Amino acid sequence: MRTSNCYLKKEISLYLTKLQQMDEILKRIKKNRKVSSLQNKKDYYQLGEYQQHREKVQGISKDVRWAANRIYKYYDRVNFEGPTPRQLTKMKADNFDLIVKG
Repeated sequence: MRTSNCYLKKEISLYLTKLQQMDEILKRIKKNRKVSSLQNKKDYYQLGEYQQHREKVQGISKDVRWAANRIYKYYDRVNFEGPTPRQLTKMKADNFDLIVKG
């Protein structure tokens, strides 16, 4: 019983830190004016990863949600060279699918 309590506390702690990180990422996305910056791409990637593995994030527009999902599908964790989130959002679905599938 004690070990499960300890495990539960640890899981809750990890969940809360992830939520705090997501709040910071959302603040940076909303304030960011440098669209092509590396940090901006990383923020969108982390938001897309969170959406794919967890759930939909409340308080952001559909365009930001869509851009985050496309960034997550397009980039790997290491290399962020390429189009900006806005460019990926403006791309037609057929062209995007061809690029991602290679």
